[in-house]
Amino acid sequence: MITNETVKFSIIDPPDGKVFVIIVYDIVSTKVRNKLIKLIKAYGFRVQKSVFEAVSTLDKIESLCYKIPNIVNSEEDSVFVYIFSKDFKVWSIG
Repeated sequence: MITNETVKFSIIDPPDGKVFVIIVYDIVSTKVRNKLIKLIKAYGFRVQKSVFEAVSTLDKIESLCYKIPNIVNSEEDSVFVYIFSKDFKVWSIG
């Protein structure tokens, strides 16, 4: 599906203190993957099978980051959350 939707986001001056986020994952178990997808959909939208984007407050994204370890298996799964704001951050598990 191709859309013409354009999201304008300035890292130098983000709107209303929000951050732009890219979430990338590689999950072995389908059951675990589906739980993670359900969680992430509450924060952003899917752009590829294992990639989501979101524009949200840092507090909400940090809340998401603290929920992820309760779902995934850090021994066999990996999740990366790239947070773009005035200060670039990468959060990872696995």
